[in-house]
Amino acid sequence: MRRFLWWLSGFLRVREIHVNGALYLERYELVRCCGWVVYLHRFELPDAEPWLHDHPWRWALALPLLGGYLEARLQHLDGYDGPVVRFIERRPWRPYVLRAHDFHRIEALARRECWTLFVHSPRFRMWGFLRRLEAGTTAYWQPFQKSRAEDFPADAPRARDLRAARARK
Repeated sequence: MRRFLWWLSGFLRVREIHVNGALYLERYELVRCCGWVVYLHRFELPDAEPWLHDHPWRWALALPLLGGYLEARLQHLDGYDGPVVRFIERRPWRPYVLRAHDFHRIEALARRECWTLFVHSPRFRMWGFLRRLEAGTTAYWQPFQKSRAEDFPADAPRARDLRAARARK
């Protein structure tokens, strides 16, 4: 499966997402139509931020293909302790739904890398995070402004070209 995903992704345009200077995620766009998007994701690292986040779409479908991961999902907000989470092991070939109000984070990858198929509806808002404040309260925070930079760039390189350029260095 890994070989197939590497081969397939080589033909696709890729957007690399780095966090704190390290490669966090490679996002490959498979299909885009009327705001709906299908991506192939290759995670290199779990989520770096300590907060739970939501998504800017009404719903999304995630299907781990290889590797899997441990997800922390908000169960409820406690007035004293803040966010209370449950941990869910996301295994390959077991799809699940993420709705706009589902807060979560990827805690750990099951293997060095994780591949997922990710489908989402049209965007209707920005990303948000649940942050624990010093005063002991929890706040909803949307740090990003809507911008074209968040979209998949039309001039994104094909993964095979990016990999070849790296190999030459």
